[in-house]
Amino acid sequence: MGTCFPLWNSNSVYNANENVSENSINYMAAYYSHGADPATNNGPVSSGQEWIPLGSCLWLNTTVSATVACYATYSSSTAYSTGSLISYLNINYEACYYSLNRDPSVYNGITCSGQNWKTLTACY
Repeated sequence: MGTCFPLWNSNSVYNANENVSENSINYMAAYYSHGADPATNNGPVSSGQEWIPLGSCLWLNTTVSATVACYATYSSSTAYSTGSLISYLNINYEACYYSLNRDPSVYNGITCSGQNWKTLTACY
């Protein structure tokens, strides 16, 4: 579980790839967003929702770094074993199960319940 990003503010404008947290869940803006609550306007990459859930987070009394390194880039022709770490479209994922040709932007969730990929965090 990662550290929480800054709290979402309904009065702020967010651009694509900016990160916020709400209710101890981190989110990344899929595109321009103003006033859309991440808790009720979220979904997987390419879902059309304004926010992409990145997973649970913990509030720590530390400064949050805005830069997280990306893992190796996903390839549809590579077979991934459980626990493999990859990145795709600036999001890090962990393989929940053996996975081959299962697009992480489609087959993902904040937990491994029924999904091939667990969304970890935005990366740059």
